Amino acid sequence: MKHLICAASLCLAAGSAFSQDTVTLASPAPGPAAINTFLAKWAADVAASSGGALTVNFVPGGVLGREGQLRDRVAAGVVDIAWDFQGYYPGNYDKSAVVEQPFQFANAAEGGRAFQAIYEAGVLDGEYDDVHVLGLFTFPNASLMLVDPLEDLGDMTGRKVTAQNPTMQAAVEALGGVALNLPIPDWYPALSRGTIDGAIVTFTAVPAFRLNEVMTEFVDVQMGGNPAMFVMNAEKYDSLSEASRAAIDAHSGQEFSEGIGAFLDQVNGKAKGLAGSDGNRVRVLSEAESEKWQAKLAPLTDAWLAADPTRAAIRDAYLAELGHGDD
Repeated sequence: MKHLICAASLCLAAGSAFSQDTVTLASPAPGPAAINTFLAKWAADVAASSGGALTVNFVPGGVLGREGQLRDRVAAGVVDIAWDFQGYYPGNYDKSAVVEQPFQFANAAEGGRAFQAIYEAGVLDGEYDDVHVLGLFTFPNASLMLVDPLEDLGDMTGRKVTAQNPTMQAAVEALGGVALNLPIPDWYPALSRGTIDGAIVTFTAVPAFRLNEVMTEFVDVQMGGNPAMFVMNAEKYDSLSEASRAAIDAHSGQEFSEGIGAFLDQVNGKAKGLAGSDGNRVRVLSEAESEKWQAKLAPLTDAWLAADPTRAAIRDAYLAELGHGDD
């Protein structure tokens, strides 16, 4: 983590000697996590394009807050910029949960592009009023990861599985398991002790949290995205010079959402290889198996839609951005 902080500082030092503005960017991810590499580069690029008007101090590793804390700290002005998961704030991002629905997009780049597009179109109005949105994005589709092998769906009965958002927790129940809600930094010890039997999460989490060391079965299936937000304190943004705001704007919005999505897709592919090492198994579902999983998980989206009549239009807008027409 110290290396990342130092690296970011070195990258920014040359252009920030006469800086007028300074902002702090926080990441809850562990220091070695790949997403921090992307964010360190983002910080350096923004500072460079400001022409010396802006310094971005990047602090990864959860030093300034964990998942489920940083959105609130940004809104309160304790942290200037951070990313966080909507799923850790139940009831606050019910519209954004459209991204969590299973079997919608193939990769994070297209899922994030569509997410940002419906935000810019006003479809998600009201959910981000307390912050300045720099970009909405999604991690690659979550998959089911277990300590012990899974030969068929019936084997899920009674298994204790954690997940990062309400939709994926509901997916655990739909598959016959028992859903638990643990912060992701606590997963490794819980899996080691047998407190939980598995998790629903994207493969990008495997290297970051060493999940390949405590789980042996990885079922590669499109169980839905895990939406994330890259946000800034609104008052801090407004207080910056025009040059500083312009530099941030130039690296925000669709450019950020698609860029980080493509980056995470690459990380996801490499992480699958790590997951399947040392005798572990990565299972790719057959067409027949995939149909069974889709049938099991379809009620999740049905329930999400039934809970609020306005959600059908939100999902239609999201699917349209994904190019699914009237699916």
